Amino acid sequence: MANFNKALTKVLKKEGGYVNDSVDKGGETYKGICRKYYPNSNIWELIEKYKNECGGVNAAFKKKLDADKMIAKEVANIYKINYWNPFKLDTVPNQKVAEQIFDDAVNRGVKNASKLCCILLNIPVVTVPNKKLITALQML
Repeated sequence: MANFNKALTKVLKKEGGYVNDSVDKGGETYKGICRKYYPNSNIWELIEKYKNECGGVNAAFKKKLDADKMIAKEVANIYKINYWNPFKLDTVPNQKVAEQIFDDAVNRGVKNASKLCCILLNIPVVTVPNKKLITALQML
């Protein structure tokens, strides 16, 4: 069966670290988790704490963030609950397929990933993974 931690490691390599780009729709982001979309996550309180302790965003700040196990756990939880679990990817026997669906859900959203899966599997299109879609994925 597919392994979430393997898939997460690959996604996090692409998502990077801390960014606060004014041009980015998500705004302040850490490892792909946008403050705009997850404002109640406890990672933002810790990030603010480290900004104050380190005198802003600098190498010391980024080092503290990357070493914080609570933040890492929260990031993993957000990815698992919101992007991995809707497709029940733990039950998909093919790791590569699970990773591709997970990556697509992270980058384009669960709704769009669901649609694409349905089209590729030639089943009725749904925007939320349902039993038919999950069963089809388990057969791959």
